[in-house]
Amino acid sequence: DAFQTVDENSKRCFLDFTQAPIYGTDQNIAGIFWTNCIDMEPNNDDSDMCMFPLTCLLNHSCKPTAVWKYMRTSKQIMTCAKCEIAEGEEVLVSYLRPEPHAYDGKTF
Repeated sequence: DAFQTVDENSKRCFLDFTQAPIYGTDQNIAGIFWTNCIDMEPNNDDSDMCMFPLTCLLNHSCKPTAVWKYMRTSKQIMTCAKCEIAEGEEVLVSYLRPEPHAYDGKTF
């Protein structure tokens, strides 16, 4: 089990995250991971999923104010503003995979 190879501090950090009710009422590693993971490469499969503790705390919006990009060479994630974000305003991202012709919230 890969979880057992992680240091104790990282385990505690991981287990502090919540999981969605669809994964059961008893906290479990898979439920926590799938609730909080980020798709590093939006290629429509689940092979490139990861958790970044601070990025996982960002809330979803269908009109996000920021996007994230995984930097494969440095193994870091970068969150970038898509628009002006006022001090104190919540930074919001979309949890959905981008679609080729995704609706961007503009009125036509």
